[in-house]
Amino acid sequence: MRIPARLAAVLAFAVLVAGCGGAATSGSSQPSTATAPAATTSSSAPATAASPQKGGTLTVALNSDPPGLDPMWQTANVTQDIDINVVEQLFTLNAKNGFTPLLVSSYTVSPDGKTFTFHLRKGVLFQDGTTMTSADVLASFKRWEALSSRAQALLANMTSATAPDPNTFVVTFSQPNGAFISALAIPNQQMFVLEKKQIDQYMSGGKYQQIPGAKLIGTGPYMIKQWIPGRELDLVRFGK
Repeated sequence: MRIPARLAAVLAFAVLVAGCGGAATSGSSQPSTATAPAATTSSSAPATAASPQKGGTLTVALNSDPPGLDPMWQTANVTQDIDINVVEQLFTLNAKNGFTPLLVSSYTVSPDGKTFTFHLRKGVLFQDGTTMTSADVLASFKRWEALSSRAQALLANMTSATAPDPNTFVVTFSQPNGAFISALAIPNQQMFVLEKKQIDQYMSGGKYQQIPGAKLIGTGPYMIKQWIPGRELDLVRFGK
């Protein structure tokens, strides 16, 4: 769907939903009532690897309840482990912990290392059916800069961030910034692409507000069906 290596690289929770096509439900405060199956002896027949099957439901218990699901508002690991399936970044980490494009199709860096031009993948949809454009990336980038102390340190020498056309995003610095792209790929840096209209919806008095968890819209392979804090969180496959 969207770069399987990304889901494989994120902890057990990413695999939690990456393998299922139906709702993925997590409950942090409900005790498990499942009984472990009895041990069985192996047969003499050689073992064969099961083929991956699309569909089904996986239920997982988390060790804590997320304080919220807004990826730029919360820093809890449990929030990140859930969000990584719902929202996406411009870049992601590959199996060797290097960065690889995710929502970017290609990019260039100027010879002086100051200007980064990102060409976005075309036809990427948000989970409400809206097509992602550079306006969404720019709005997300500005929100990230405003809310993240890490972003503020990284972007201290930034002179401009622009969206010259629907599929291009450009960031310019006054000095070379060798850490910029790799920072965009690290999940805990929290530069996830959100929908501009949702960012605008949750602003008050010119200040960004937290997006309610169950309403979070991303471009990831799973979307939030419902969230009952302290009880369950349901994710379902986003098939677009």
